Amino acid sequence: MIDRHFLGPAARARSDAAKLQAMRLDSAALANVSIGNVPALDFERTDPFSIAAWFRTKDSSMQIIAGKSKTSLTDTGYFMALGQYNPSFGAAGKLGFVLSDAYTDTSHWIGADTSAGPALNDNFWHHAVLTYDGSVSASGFQFFVDAVAVTTTATGYSITGTTKNTAAFMIGGRISLAGPAQLTFNGDLADVAVYSKALSAAEVSAIHSVVNAPDLTDFGAIGNLRAFWRPSFRAGRTTIADLSSSGNDGTPTRGVSFIRRTPVK
Repeated sequence: MIDRHFLGPAARARSDAAKLQAMRLDSAALANVSIGNVPALDFERTDPFSIAAWFRTKDSSMQIIAGKSKTSLTDTGYFMALGQYNPSFGAAGKLGFVLSDAYTDTSHWIGADTSAGPALNDNFWHHAVLTYDGSVSASGFQFFVDAVAVTTTATGYSITGTTKNTAAFMIGGRISLAGPAQLTFNGDLADVAVYSKALSAAEVSAIHSVVNAPDLTDFGAIGNLRAFWRPSFRAGRTTIADLSSSGNDGTPTRGVSFIRRTPVK
């Protein structure tokens, strides 16, 4: 039985053309989806939150799934990614997360990765969820892969300043000072969601099961949903709709296409 307790009351995928779609991103073209600088997606280091997404890739390079971050002399913000971000953090095909107030390789960030687990760049669909409890400690992060809590290795240093910024929230990359985007994702992404709470294991299982639902009608069991993007390639569509009540639609650019997604068993 499909658990539909995922989205806000206004969230519905009504037409057949809108069901089970995914974004295909070409990293060589710097493809990405920009949501803009949305305050509701800007989290302080003491704020609990969660990010979820379905992804499929065979690329081993560093690539961002989603986040609100930009490259600068003092990077701030957060992102969830696959791959090795710096010499002491991450590994090819493994999930990682960074929360920073003024990033350098050796200071001003906390994070976590799944370096102890299997690589996920196997060209199969996987569901990733990162939860953070707002404790300002790397031990406050937990990864779930395909609805199962996995070994999450705490890493990083410490943060004392603000982690908020004026960067756009992006799916499939982050803002670059040298161009339109960097660390862009190479593969397929779908059902990216952001919550202003640390999801429980039961809630992660619920949102994992909703992937095959033809009609996403929610009765508010989870709540705290800040955004949910389910792609659609309906004729004339130029944005990716935010199906939560927030209405923060995304703008796909530079080589984003849309594909039908096979239901996950």
